[in-house]
Amino acid sequence: MHNTIQIEQDGPWFIGSFSDIPGCYVQGRTFEEAKNLLGEALTIMVESYNMRQEPLNFEPDVPVVNKKIRFRKISGPRLARVLKDFSFHLEQATEEFILMRSTEFPFRRLLFPNASDLAEGILRRIFGNKNVFRISEEQKTGQEKKIVNQY
Repeated sequence: MHNTIQIEQDGPWFIGSFSDIPGCYVQGRTFEEAKNLLGEALTIMVESYNMRQEPLNFEPDVPVVNKKIRFRKISGPRLARVLKDFSFHLEQATEEFILMRSTEFPFRRLLFPNASDLAEGILRRIFGNKNVFRISEEQKTGQEKKIVNQY
């Protein structure tokens, strides 16, 4: 299997993904770190499909949740809780990654960092560019709890 990797800088992060395998995202502080994490991520994704004897998904990488999300900062575990509201369940969590699986056909997977602060570019790939709004410190109101809950 030959996969083309894509790594781009997003603020302080380098976001990595595969052009042929949708839903597999990593972030690293350097280009090399993101590149190395892609190897681990690919192994987890392939094992997930193999475990259920399902063919690897080669569909185009498109947003899987068409819902607006406003956030100041969102962690991998928090994103996992949000995705549960959209028919995804936790399949595996490691120190580095969280793997979610759709409960609806075609049973898409989303693999993303198990990090305290996810890169905005990863959220844009999951929710779509027009649906992601980062709230800056200057925009904060007294409604801290509502920022992430309004997804």
